[in-house]
Amino acid sequence: MDAFIKYFRDKWDTLEVGLNQRRVVFQGTKFASLVPGHQIKFEKSVKKKYVFDQDLMSCFPLNFDTLYFTFNFDKQYWVEMCLDIRERYLYVFDCNQKVRRDTRLRKEMESLLDMLPFVVRQVSPELMNSVPTDPFILSRDTLLPTCLHPSKSGLMSVLFIERHAVGGIEASRGVRPEELAVEAKKLLITMYDAYVEK
Repeated sequence: MDAFIKYFRDKWDTLEVGLNQRRVVFQGTKFASLVPGHQIKFEKSVKKKYVFDQDLMSCFPLNFDTLYFTFNFDKQYWVEMCLDIRERYLYVFDCNQKVRRDTRLRKEMESLLDMLPFVVRQVSPELMNSVPTDPFILSRDTLLPTCLHPSKSGLMSVLFIERHAVGGIEASRGVRPEELAVEAKKLLITMYDAYVEK
């Protein structure tokens, strides 16, 4: 998963981004693995005074509008998430929504939704001034294609965010589970060409 995300991040960094376009960050598994370690202390603290450690802060650039990051459930099932600073939403890209119904998902994500505004505000003075402390709103698109096999959830989820970053939710809905083998081959060949010395 981290290799895929690194490729998307490097690819995005080569694009010319206009002044009015979103500043996008792709983050691998590190971010989501560090956040839970703060949960208990954060909940017991005076939230506005809680200080997140440098390891977590290093996941962010000083300014961004959108953060895509990888999240794993039960060490076997992958989803991607999109933190939209401007709209104040946390979007979940999930290829098998039967694994976690909305009620269970919201319960499991509640502490993350509470913490994220405070994490983001500590990144830079600009974000401190522009991001309120209210929890982010959770949203999961119900029209995304379904793929029932957990071993394919990783590839499905990274394809969702690759398409979303460029074309929005409609582009994500265009991912086809029946074409995963072809998409995987294309992606691996492109990554090989990008990183292996010729």
